[in-house]
Amino acid sequence: MKWFYILLILIFSTISFSKDQMLITDQASKDAMLNNQIIEKMKKNMNVWLSQKDQESGLLPKFLTFFKNYNQDNPLYTVKDTAADLYPFLVLTSYYFDKNTLNNDMFTFLRNEILLTTGSDGLPRDASFQPFRLVENNLNYNIFGASEYAKDGLTPVVELLGRSAWYYRMVDLVEAIFENAPIETKYGTIPSGSAEVNGELLQTLCRLFSMTGTEKYLDWAEAIADAYCFQVLPMNNGLPVSDWDFAENKGNDELRIRDHGCEIIGGLALLFAIEMDQGRERGAHYYFAVKNMLDQLEKVMNQDGQFPNKIKCSDLSVIDDGLNDNWGYLYTAWWDFYLATDEEHYKETIVHALENISKYKNAKWETMPADGYADSIEGALQMVNRIPVQEAVDWINSEIKNMMDLQQPEGYIEGWYGDGNWNRTLLMYLFLKTQGCFLDYWTQDIQLSAQQQGNGIHIYLSATRDWTGRLVFDQPRHKTIFQFTQNYARINEFPEWFTVVPDGLYKVIDQKTKKESVYLGSEMIRGLKYNMEKDSSIELLVFPM
Repeated sequence: MKWFYILLILIFSTISFSKDQMLITDQASKDAMLNNQIIEKMKKNMNVWLSQKDQESGLLPKFLTFFKNYNQDNPLYTVKDTAADLYPFLVLTSYYFDKNTLNNDMFTFLRNEILLTTGSDGLPRDASFQPFRLVENNLNYNIFGASEYAKDGLTPVVELLGRSAWYYRMVDLVEAIFENAPIETKYGTIPSGSAEVNGELLQTLCRLFSMTGTEKYLDWAEAIADAYCFQVLPMNNGLPVSDWDFAENKGNDELRIRDHGCEIIGGLALLFAIEMDQGRERGAHYYFAVKNMLDQLEKVMNQDGQFPNKIKCSDLSVIDDGLNDNWGYLYTAWWDFYLATDEEHYKETIVHALENISKYKNAKWETMPADGYADSIEGALQMVNRIPVQEAVDWINSEIKNMMDLQQPEGYIEGWYGDGNWNRTLLMYLFLKTQGCFLDYWTQDIQLSAQQQGNGIHIYLSATRDWTGRLVFDQPRHKTIFQFTQNYARINEFPEWFTVVPDGLYKVIDQKTKKESVYLGSEMIRGLKYNMEKDSSIELLVFPM
């Protein structure tokens, strides 16, 4: 009788496992179809913008011709807009999905942007079209444009592509900014009195220093951080005012907590974490300034952990109480402070915000809705990557559909340079749905998705016609590209999902044939080759050994 019950248990266990496997496969198939829709949407947006490139220079405009601000008499190529928010995300779109466009339009843009728009001081300039001509602005404006291009545009490209041509362009921009830095402080020469510019450069310099070990990048970052931690913050209720006159030692008593202001918060926290990790003296010196800054900002959060747009530093009164679409990017500072100090409160603050974000479905983050969705979804992706709160994952899945629905039949989104950010967010979401995997030859005929399964992932591939290509795995880029010892949160990063280390061993099990293979991580980063026949599918279980 005992054997009878054992047999029943085995039968029901097998049935249960089969049902679970069917559910996984069904969801994987749905995700794979959605992923292909995302890719086609991204390519369509890219192509409509490329159709309006300047034929003389190969550069892109910041507006499509029908957009309300389009004016042929004004600069149509602007470094702070076109180069920072549009071009880099078309580079990434073409890198993953259209190598021909990458090798032609995208390299032409980079080559001509350097050749045609670089001034004698090494800083890029804006330009008008038809005929092509440069537009001269003052030094502060040019530094701002270069800092936007480096941080908003090129750091995300470097996050994924490493030391490509765009990495070297980023280095050149940072070097030119500091060669021309005009602001003298008692802590050293810095590029600007703007918290936005200085925050952007902190984000970029932290990456460059860790990536290269070049001390001057750390020296430049410390000059900025010293000026804020030891001068600006103590004089402004612990907060970094948006604009500070170092010559007059006074500022505007306002802090813009959303984009174009919030960058300094994450920048100071990231540098603090790096200093602490390396056991440098400044880590202890920065500790109280960064901690007090975060504690002061918590006082202006609402009950759900959301921030206003702008506050008065001296008394924490709210100047603009609109929803802040950069809430998740702000929390990069909380995460990095938590990593550096192990103070649980700062992690718990993020958890609270993630658990309550579901209250903000269909929220109006900005007057231009696509960019508001983009920034708020990206911030949430960064945080759930580290703290997987289900309420936040569900919110991301619902809001991404709202953002996708904003695409017009012609392919564009809203017709201004923020359309590039739309592609950036979709690519970031796509990597969630593939767990960082991608194909070296991705066409409409091949579909891919992946789901976390224990300490590994379940991968689904299907083909509607014969296909040969490589399945490529992500790597822990915070280590392999940036040389960070910990996965610090970084504004404009692409989160890491399932990653393989180059010298690690991984087992790959074909779920249909039950064939088991063992690969080095370096082989998987290069890509595992598969030959698929028409109307076939492959399911793989991958996990570390």
